[in-house]
Amino acid sequence: MTSQTASDPTAPQTSTVLVATSDSTARALLRRVLDVGAIEIVDASDGLEALALARRLELDLIVLDAFLAVMDGISVCGRIRALTDVDQVPIIIVGLSSERAVEIALDSGADDILTKPLNPALIRHRTRRLLTRRQEERRLRLMERTLESAPLGITLLDARTSEYSVLYANPGFERLSGYAPGEIQGRNLRLLRGPETDVAAMTDLRDAMGEGRASRMLLRNYRRDGSMFWNDLATAPLFDAAGRLTHFVAAQHDVSDLVESSRKGAGLSTEEVIAERTGELQTVLSHVEERRRFTETILNAMVSGILVTDQKGTVTFANLAALRTLGASLADCVGRSVVDLFGYNDELVEVIAGRVASAHEHRLDFPLISPGGTRFYVGMSITPAPAELQDEVGFIFLFRNLAETIEDEADPRLLVASEEPVTLVAVADEGRPERTAETSSDVIPAGAPDSEPPRPRRITLSLRYCSPSDLVRRAADSLAPELDLRDLDVQCAEDLPEVLLDRQQIVAALAILIGSAVHRCGAPDQVHVRLSATEAGGTRATRREVHIEIAFPRALITEHDMADEAKMHGHLTMRREDLVSAEKLVAANGGRLVRPVQDSGEQSIVVALTAVQ
Repeated sequence: MTSQTASDPTAPQTSTVLVATSDSTARALLRRVLDVGAIEIVDASDGLEALALARRLELDLIVLDAFLAVMDGISVCGRIRALTDVDQVPIIIVGLSSERAVEIALDSGADDILTKPLNPALIRHRTRRLLTRRQEERRLRLMERTLESAPLGITLLDARTSEYSVLYANPGFERLSGYAPGEIQGRNLRLLRGPETDVAAMTDLRDAMGEGRASRMLLRNYRRDGSMFWNDLATAPLFDAAGRLTHFVAAQHDVSDLVESSRKGAGLSTEEVIAERTGELQTVLSHVEERRRFTETILNAMVSGILVTDQKGTVTFANLAALRTLGASLADCVGRSVVDLFGYNDELVEVIAGRVASAHEHRLDFPLISPGGTRFYVGMSITPAPAELQDEVGFIFLFRNLAETIEDEADPRLLVASEEPVTLVAVADEGRPERTAETSSDVIPAGAPDSEPPRPRRITLSLRYCSPSDLVRRAADSLAPELDLRDLDVQCAEDLPEVLLDRQQIVAALAILIGSAVHRCGAPDQVHVRLSATEAGGTRATRREVHIEIAFPRALITEHDMADEAKMHGHLTMRREDLVSAEKLVAANGGRLVRPVQDSGEQSIVVALTAVQ
């Protein structure tokens, strides 16, 4: 759109014209004739293509060759007119000469007929006339929808008679007065008068209308059911091209609440008025908060991730699917640059910086390691915010893990090998088959050739709200076939918040750590599991964390025992591979693993998980 169009609402807007002809010479001629600044041309070489474009595009004019390939132009015209789900546009059919063919084309819905050979001047004239008519029809439909949707009661009065009878009443007037349009048309607005209507105000209104002046006054009027309301009535004269008064437009607004509240407030003290207004404001704010929660619930129920940023690309909102896909918490996303979240992808940087051509939508897809450590291939749609929201919203990101839609796991876009491959088995839910939660690659079996590469896998998360104590119980149950943990000491603080994570992965991580600690001590009753909540400070915001501490005494193992690998059988220490395995699973769920902290008598390791706010 040019700067002139943007500043002048009456300037002609760009029109889209479909030119459908199988004759390349005719197509070139029509393109040359219609190649002006305010027209964008779309081509079709046969009837089926023209019909498909008419369904898909928002067109302003269609030019059809009568002798189209596959389906002739008259048949295409008839089928377009039969479509009920498209905005019908003017249609010109080119190439008809016989009277019968012209009659059939007009009966099929054609708006104009052009004969061959084509006359460029005539084509331009007919096109300009039909496009002008199209714009006028759109403007009239917009005005009609505006009147139908207006919250005020709007009526059109005939000023050519002394009765000022009603010619039109919108639905807002019916809601205001209780009179249906059929009941009020042809009658005078005096129908709304009642026993307490101010006669002087009615006289002033009639005098103003008799003099062709605009007026506004407050009247006590009555609805169809006899109930009274205060009517803020405004009238304005309408003149024809010759300057003659032909109509009045009357807008009516029910202001009963304002009038009654002002009268009531006159008898109240200042403190009472403030208290009443404060209560009303709190009610409105409560309603706004309810709508916000409702909208957020819908966004959080979506499968695709949604991020909203400001003009600089700083995240201001993230739904649950986005947090799940990125493996990050809300505190880690909000206030952070979206470029940073998506690994400084060059194409993404170009879009945010505005160095690419403006478009309604930008589509990107690229491999990514998320802030939570998840490896996946992201498919993304970036939509700039509407102009009216750009003070608050810059971009809207809709994205998904394309691994969910790529059936072949051997796709080269998903191949990411891990430096430390580990395979973990999580506990299955009740009533569901057991499944394996894998990190980025499988373990290389002992004795396998060094040249055999690891088989690539991907981490997938299935988030749910979980109780921390339930996670520990499930981890202990998963070890039951190997260890008897009925004497495991579990100490749980009161009122622990829930955590949002993949339960199977965290249960697997806890099973690794608890099992390793029991093997180290040799007795389950020597292991203590403590659950607590704490505040964790960060660079962006303070958030609550749930700490699951697994502690065991150091004194059970002497330095001599620690040096005796044959005696230890590889179980009595926290093995590095166990810690790496657990840490990968915890990090993928937005948590962290605090490495063993030792004091004089105890060694412990802490699984820190972000609590639900």
